[in-house]
Amino acid sequence: MVNPETYWGLQEKAFSEGVQPRFAYLGRSHEDALMMIHFALTRNKGAALLVGENGTGKTTLAWKLVEILDQAKFKCVFIRGSAMSPIEFLAALLHNLGANMSSSDIKVLRQELHIDLLERYDHGQKVVVVIDNAQEIKSQQTLKEIQNLLDSRIDNQFLVSPLIIGDLALQLQVTNLPSLYQRLAFQTILHPLQLHETQALIQHRLVVAGFLGYEYPFTPEAIGMIHRTAGGKPAEICRIADLAMTLAQTERKKKIDAFMITDVITQYQGELVA
Repeated sequence: MVNPETYWGLQEKAFSEGVQPRFAYLGRSHEDALMMIHFALTRNKGAALLVGENGTGKTTLAWKLVEILDQAKFKCVFIRGSAMSPIEFLAALLHNLGANMSSSDIKVLRQELHIDLLERYDHGQKVVVVIDNAQEIKSQQTLKEIQNLLDSRIDNQFLVSPLIIGDLALQLQVTNLPSLYQRLAFQTILHPLQLHETQALIQHRLVVAGFLGYEYPFTPEAIGMIHRTAGGKPAEICRIADLAMTLAQTERKKKIDAFMITDVITQYQGELVA
């Protein structure tokens, strides 16, 4: 059997799961959020909060931010949220920075972090720490430790700027912690894509994957059904599109219409809602 990429005239898979910044398509909501977060983190404004439903592209947006930041001026660190204590959070941050960590005492960890941040500042570099899935952080003390990062300042400059990312429940968690909420420079909700953006996302990913055909394989009606089924969420759009291309190849078809999307939804319903 011909591999899918050859069948569709692609150089690589167009709808792979996982974060791939060069495949990322930014809708209007994504572009606005990226612009404001970039402004907040690079113009010495402090912390930023990004929330949205699962699958709306929050992590992809964070990686897109990393891609456009000046790597010489900003060191970006990713920490995945979990039921971590303040000590575990600081230890993870120090580890990802490659900094010295000689003790498990929280005061020592704070001091070692501050020393590392000062050394970076002396060399013209600040730190951006991205806390993804932050809704999984259940301890208010850990959230306060994230807030405490904003106390690391010199010459009225923040040495580290947190970007806190999570689902819609995170917004309530942060709101219930006024000391952190009041120090947010920017907060936004990432919205699903509009119909025309769903079409643009599918076409963008095909082109990036190497598609050179005159006509895209998805009909407008198919894209409309994908959009409605996925609720405009990029992750689900990609899953349905990938399954549809697989089914079309199995049936030796080069055009994917709404009837085929209906078949995909019927055959892979369990997988699509997983």
